[in-house]
Amino acid sequence: MDQIQALKWVQENIGDFGGDKNHVTIFGQSAGSDSVGIHMTYNGSADLFEKGIMSSVPFTIYHKSHADAVRLGNHFAELLNCSHGDVKCIRSKTTDELVQAQGKIGTFVANPFRLFEVFEQWGPHFDGDILTEELVDKFAKGQFQKKPFIIGTVSEEATPYIYGAFGKTSKVELDGIAVAFAHLKAGQALREYDPPTSSDYRPVLSVLVTDWVWACPTRNVIRNAIAGGESDVWLYVFDHVFSIKQSWGNSTCCFTHVCHGSDVPIVFQTAPLGNLSLTADEQVLGDTIAYHYGNFAHTADPNKPNEHLPRPNLNIPENLNWPKYNKDNGFPILNMTTPHNTLMHDYRKDKCDFWDREDIYT
Repeated sequence: MDQIQALKWVQENIGDFGGDKNHVTIFGQSAGSDSVGIHMTYNGSADLFEKGIMSSVPFTIYHKSHADAVRLGNHFAELLNCSHGDVKCIRSKTTDELVQAQGKIGTFVANPFRLFEVFEQWGPHFDGDILTEELVDKFAKGQFQKKPFIIGTVSEEATPYIYGAFGKTSKVELDGIAVAFAHLKAGQALREYDPPTSSDYRPVLSVLVTDWVWACPTRNVIRNAIAGGESDVWLYVFDHVFSIKQSWGNSTCCFTHVCHGSDVPIVFQTAPLGNLSLTADEQVLGDTIAYHYGNFAHTADPNKPNEHLPRPNLNIPENLNWPKYNKDNGFPILNMTTPHNTLMHDYRKDKCDFWDREDIYT
């Protein structure tokens, strides 16, 4: 609802800043991309933007029911020594008190049958208006706005969550985790991934969860968008290991993996804000993404240059074509990587065919 108000403000005021209210692109990553997906499926947002970019949508992390959201809110109130529903009491707390309560609530389980919710505690719940069904289901039913969009993931999305939540994992523990999250489909999932004997099963668990929560429902959504009548869609996967290791803090597993969020500092080129520098290859990658996204924002096509000349020192290769995602093109996916982007076709096909058959994104 806050975002809708902000988008209305843009419609009313952006012309005074030299912007064009008829060419608004909304762009989000992770929970932010979930927000973009919700706007894409909510008619009340239809007149507020023209196109969208969705990076790393965690489609399989369920949105909370109203009852589960109330349970979460009540527990949050208790941590602040407030009565359930006492908003005045909650608003009287300091920022530090609110942040501490948020930290403590991180492992609260509102619904033991929907454990994925623990990984994204705060967010929209099913309100019967803005959010009525999970996004995968909305796209499958064709209940989305027919607008151009770019969507994609990074190649090892789940790694920081798996290594952050679990220690060295045995086969028995792997089986238990699979049952806790996949319920009656756990056996099928374990057979599909058929992990070899290991002293630690977190690597295979990371691959499985990356496919299930991010890569495969993303493919499912873009294909259903095409089936539903929107042909101007592009798919990518980002698979460069970010060079600035200190940015990960205690998540040392991300020093050598393409973790969730690895793309953000390169897409937005924020390293200089911390007196840090991208490598030469990362600068080319960042500039290439900026070129595509800038074109998309102006022309609704990541390949079509706009009337604004790129900055003189933009480091971009000459061959920049990014085909639309469709069967005729062989389902191409732009592999955003170093030293330069490449094209792949039918990324993760066998595993995504499996998850589509099992139909447990929601």
